Amino acid sequence: MAFFIGQKVVCISDDWEHTTDPSRKPEVVKGGVYVIRGVHDYGYPSLTFEGLRCFYHQGAFRPIVEKKTDIAIFTAMLTPKKVKADA
Repeated sequence: MAFFIGQKVVCISDDWEHTTDPSRKPEVVKGGVYVIRGVHDYGYPSLTFEGLRCFYHQGAFRPIVEKKTDIAIFTAMLTPKKVKADA
């Protein structure tokens, strides 16, 4: 899986065998959303996040897929339809 700087990810594992520095208290929690500050490979794939110090193994995260909201169906409902009336 390819990660990139600026990408939003969610933590999917908090067993912290995935931390690359087990002596430090993990700063991330399972279910937490983070923005990638750096992608590294020092013999193991790891990530750093905005506002946090530790490196974390990429296996503990998955990308968040953001879908753009399409409100076209709702605006179509608000558009008046021409109706023929019997006189």
